[in-house]
Amino acid sequence: MKKRSLIVMLVVAVLAAMCLTACGQKEPPTLESYLNDHPDQKTQIDEQLGANDELKGVTVEFSGNDMIYTCDMAIRGGITEEDAKSAEVKEMLDTGLATQADAFKGTANTVLEEVRNDGAEIEQVRIIVNYNYGDYQITTATFESDPVE
Repeated sequence: MKKRSLIVMLVVAVLAAMCLTACGQKEPPTLESYLNDHPDQKTQIDEQLGANDELKGVTVEFSGNDMIYTCDMAIRGGITEEDAKSAEVKEMLDTGLATQADAFKGTANTVLEEVRNDGAEIEQVRIIVNYNYGDYQITTATFESDPVE
């Protein structure tokens, strides 16, 4: 019985030490936490997406320092599921993403600069663009801001 009590006490002590260690560490700031602290900024983004017919079927999510744009071609219309799964459509979308790489990187740099100017100590922002047809992912690309020096 004493052995069992000793083991239980050791386990409790280790768990308490782990909790205190983890609780004392402050999470680094992220774009997501910045937007959670500035809901008006997130509202503006949502309003811009909703007001633009060209962006029908596009959603934006924030996770950590990632801005994740998902374009659902099934909602946008004008393309069948068979077409969406073809190599030609994937190639066309990949070419378009490559052509727009500088624009996406510029947007990531602008977002990073704006949140840093507002006091957020974020090191980098990534933009992830996903083209889907429903649950099927056609293609994806990632664009990173320049790292802060």
